[in-house]
Amino acid sequence: YEYICVLSISLPLYLVLDALSAAVTAFCPQNYASGNNKRVLQFITLTASVGILYGIFCFLIHILFGKAYFGMLFDDPVIIAYGVSYWFWQGLGQPFVSMMYTLRFFLDAVGQSKLALLSGVGELIGNLLCAFWVIPSFGNIGASIAQPLGWMLGGMWLISAFLYVRKKVLT
Repeated sequence: YEYICVLSISLPLYLVLDALSAAVTAFCPQNYASGNNKRVLQFITLTASVGILYGIFCFLIHILFGKAYFGMLFDDPVIIAYGVSYWFWQGLGQPFVSMMYTLRFFLDAVGQSKLALLSGVGELIGNLLCAFWVIPSFGNIGASIAQPLGWMLGGMWLISAFLYVRKKVLT
């Protein structure tokens, strides 16, 4: 019961990432179509960098304010400890999810949507790994790790796809 209490408590941090992905969607297709590859590469580098920095900022928000935030919501120290742990692991995944927001939309914008969809494969593998091994082995902490592990594997796939596409498409 205590762990379930903290699972639905999150911060509205994804609005900035939505704005970054919308900027990629608005900027990249027409510049790519007109052959401004250098401009597209500069823009996606800037956007991904801002996204990663924002993801690090979100991680810091999660780890610095988790105890205070859950302490305001609950009196039970067990629930507060679960909340702090849950937010730590969710925060750790924030830089990866920010990469996924920008790079997935970039790949769509340059006509590589099949590569963008495969980031979901990384997420699926991470979640399956947690479902069949990490959660049974580590319990609640394993459940907290599932989503960030999926984001990490999906983000790693997108970085590889970006490096491949960058050489193939943007040169």
